[in-house]
Amino acid sequence: MDLPSINILELKAIEVGIWLAINSGCSMLWIESDSKTAISWIKGKGNRPWSSIRILRSILRGLDYLLDWKVSHILREGNEPADILASFRSARGESIILPSAVWPELGSALALDQSGVPYTRTRN
Repeated sequence: MDLPSINILELKAIEVGIWLAINSGCSMLWIESDSKTAISWIKGKGNRPWSSIRILRSILRGLDYLLDWKVSHILREGNEPADILASFRSARGESIILPSAVWPELGSALALDQSGVPYTRTRN
């Protein structure tokens, strides 16, 4: 079985986020991703693989429900919530998310992000 590319997985995460926001009553959304490719595909640029079409259609359908939205690229090192989630790894290399270990730190990072406090990673 072929695994999806990282860009397809990025699109899937964006799709899920959009629909979670809509189902939570959001009408305005700012989508940020560290994948320049996924962002360009959403903006209708670049050569999109056939495997991305269903997800892109779902994303665009979701964006139609919003009153206002924007999509932009952000380096992971400048996005503390993404950086926190990406740093949780097991000994074998796959990501493991344990809610009790992640959510307090992630909640604090999301609150700072929402209030506009800039984040720059100072550790590796």
